[in-house]
Amino acid sequence: MAHAVQTGTKKNTGRIALQSLFILVVVLAAFFSLKFSVAEYLAISKNVYLDMSSELQTNPDILADLARLEHTTGNLDKARQLYVRALDSFILHAPSWLGLAEVLKDQGQKNQAAAALQTFDSLHVDDIDLIWQKAELAQSLDQDKILLSTLKWLAENDKKHRSRVFDIAGEYWDNPRHILQVFAPACYPDILRFFIRKDQREKVETVWNELDRSGFRSPETTIAYVSFLLKNNEFDPAAAAWRTTFQQNGALLHNGSFETPILDTAFGWEASEAKGVSLDYEDFGGGLTISFDGTDNVAFMLSQVVPLLPGEHIFRGFFETTNLTSQQRPYWLISGYNCQGLYIEDTMLPPSAYTTEFAIAFAVPDSCKAIKIDLIRNRANTYDSLISGSVTLKNLYIERISPPPPDQAEPEKALPKPVISPAPKPAAELFTEAEKVKTQTVKTELIMQETDKKSPDKTQELQPQTTILINSLIIQ
Repeated sequence: MAHAVQTGTKKNTGRIALQSLFILVVVLAAFFSLKFSVAEYLAISKNVYLDMSSELQTNPDILADLARLEHTTGNLDKARQLYVRALDSFILHAPSWLGLAEVLKDQGQKNQAAAALQTFDSLHVDDIDLIWQKAELAQSLDQDKILLSTLKWLAENDKKHRSRVFDIAGEYWDNPRHILQVFAPACYPDILRFFIRKDQREKVETVWNELDRSGFRSPETTIAYVSFLLKNNEFDPAAAAWRTTFQQNGALLHNGSFETPILDTAFGWEASEAKGVSLDYEDFGGGLTISFDGTDNVAFMLSQVVPLLPGEHIFRGFFETTNLTSQQRPYWLISGYNCQGLYIEDTMLPPSAYTTEFAIAFAVPDSCKAIKIDLIRNRANTYDSLISGSVTLKNLYIERISPPPPDQAEPEKALPKPVISPAPKPAAELFTEAEKVKTQTVKTELIMQETDKKSPDKTQELQPQTTILINSLIIQ
């Protein structure tokens, strides 16, 4: 009996040796780049899990799952043996090649791991999860060629996670020009956002310039770039980049009709988060409605930083108020942005008013590169401190009155400018003088006059129930 068992064992050993030799021949024929050191692992077929059923011992998917479990628990030798057994059952089993490469890497056998990874790379695999694992493994093994081709594939086929592609690419390759040459221009916005997240100023500039030349600049990328520059206190290039996208039609104030949601960044509207305050956007440019629910003594601000050249301007628009209950109601404030010399605080809006046009004149001093427009509601100290009701704003815009400086006239492309009669005056005096003018035309617009002092132009009458609020003065 003992002799029979010994003879059977020898036959079994011989059969295993023949199988291993056959597998080695297949590997060398199918994967010419596989190094011999990895192939040696295929010859290792130890008797692990002999108590398992035949399906568990031969199904490569099950064996690979068991190997991953052993790998996560730190049993690297057993995990490697299970991956080898899976490949022994099916030599083209991609998950096992990838798992084997990861185990070999963790065992410190970098060359063998790279060979296994190269074999996996030669297989046709379209499983997104496996390809992401391949990219991360190629990065850790310094397999540049595999990493590059894998990231390009992921950028094209996994757009949902494209930013992750450039997290890897940007960390691995230091030169942004190399990354730009590798990936298609459609990927440039994601590359820009990566370097913005890393706060790498020179690389951001390199990518922005290439993105601008490629024609893939968009409002979203411009906002990201401008916000980055403002965070780094680089105002001039931020304003110049903003104008290239958002001021080509001559509008100095962004999104004055609130046709799109507020940006909360860059040179767009920003709104403070406040309890008991909600923002609603009306369709077809109907404006923005700010509602107070009466539950809190709220402090609220809606603001926009506007890059403007020095000179005289008018901030215009329409408002409507409904049942504002508190004595501390919203009001407009125009001030210099990071500069002195401009501060105009308007009166509070009325508790209830039909659609009303307002106009606030202001002058940007030479020391200012921008202004800040705020609609503010401060906390109240009165018995009626809780505020309810609503304010609707629409058709807000800024127009220039005086011509811009000759050397900077081109960037703003301002709207047609009116000329004030009888002669241009400082903004603080501009509308005080208008109060004295006894004419029906004051009811609609500023008196227009040509520079050769011709008679004033005729203006259109406002719609019923509309008045003009000019620097806190309602002119009837």
